[in-house]
Amino acid sequence: MKNLLFIIQAGLIIAATAWLVQNPGYISVSWFDYKVTIHVGLALIALILFLWCFVYLVRFWYFMMDFPKTWQKYRIITGSNDGIDALTKGYVALASGDSNAALRQVNKAKSALPKNNSHGLVYLLEAQAAKELGDEKRREAAIKNLLKDDSYEILGIRAQVKDLLENGDIEKSMLLIEDAMQKPKLKAKNKQALQEIYYRLALISGQWEKALDYLRLIKPDHNFSKDRIKADRVALLTVLAQNDNDQVDAAKKLKEAIRLDPSFVPANRALIKIYRDQQKENLALSAIKSAWKHNQHPDYIAGWEALIPKSQSTGVGGRTSWYKKLLDKSQTYEGYLALAQVAIDDGLWGEAKSYLQKAEKIKQTKGLFGLWLQLERQTSNDNDKMDSLIERASIAKPDKKWVCSETGRIYQDWAVIAEPHGAFNSINWIDPDQDNISENYALSYRQNLIERYLPKATDI
Repeated sequence: MKNLLFIIQAGLIIAATAWLVQNPGYISVSWFDYKVTIHVGLALIALILFLWCFVYLVRFWYFMMDFPKTWQKYRIITGSNDGIDALTKGYVALASGDSNAALRQVNKAKSALPKNNSHGLVYLLEAQAAKELGDEKRREAAIKNLLKDDSYEILGIRAQVKDLLENGDIEKSMLLIEDAMQKPKLKAKNKQALQEIYYRLALISGQWEKALDYLRLIKPDHNFSKDRIKADRVALLTVLAQNDNDQVDAAKKLKEAIRLDPSFVPANRALIKIYRDQQKENLALSAIKSAWKHNQHPDYIAGWEALIPKSQSTGVGGRTSWYKKLLDKSQTYEGYLALAQVAIDDGLWGEAKSYLQKAEKIKQTKGLFGLWLQLERQTSNDNDKMDSLIERASIAKPDKKWVCSETGRIYQDWAVIAEPHGAFNSINWIDPDQDNISENYALSYRQNLIERYLPKATDI
């Protein structure tokens, strides 16, 4: 395209030149007593030169008018680059443990960066380096400057909260966040971040009601997924119900928790207990049936056993028939084990064996082989067979337990806080990781089985 334009322009110039050659003439200008006569070609050349000079003079004029702004932009760019370079060196120095060098770079960054630029990262570096050096006054001054910067205000608040928490003052930290969230100009993302911090502080301090209130305000993000928000809400409703002396209010909280997560054992278990305490047996039985469909926990079996009618509590096969009303249609591993146990207790060896065989096709755990041992002892009492079952039980996978998802630690029961590390809502009813089961545990389990079923055996 550029070549075409050049060709057109050259053609026009050549054509104009040829026309002037073919049509020579002069231009005369009279002014007072003066008369100027000039060749047409020279006149055109003079006009072109004049226009060219005029254009460049105008450009030069605009350049001089814009020079202050241009120079300022140049200073901003070079200053920003120098400031960013100083910041980079400062953070590297801080990471390497040289806080004094970091503060020197802070001073360079302050001098280099333009005043109208945000100095948030500079003040953050200054606050961190001053903390490492124990210079509390400089740290406080840097934090105050952070609070003045809308873009970095959240970092200043977090720094203040961190300082308070290090002094063990959770209440002041929560009050500080409450005040910060009242600011009208607080950005939405910063408000969300403060709500999340406040929620965590409420959990740490055991203020479950406040934690639940703030959890309702938190919107799903990369820190809090929808599933986590729901799971935490279920746990908070459950622990609030456990601490509520009013059974009506407690039942409402538990029903809401179960609506959110029908498989949550602690909520179901607590609601069943309330129904039993209120002697609402039909509601308790209905709650157990519903809970069992979502999670086959042994506590539901115990609750079902406690509600057995007197007519079925005695007599051969009475308890087994009662258990079948809950378990026979579920066809689950836990259901088969529970039916096998009650069949063994009722002396129904054939039924017990049938249920154990069905369970074994699903999976094989220590609990399964423990029941096989019970059945074998009640029937053949063959030491060789029982010894073989003990061997299989000792290497089998453990049954489900209450396990902390963060540490793998096994607990006797669910708790909202996993001690000693203080994790919130991390204890779940799951299969424990085989790698977390120590060799000593396996050996002690085998020893207990031998002492229980083969008391005369000495070869461990």
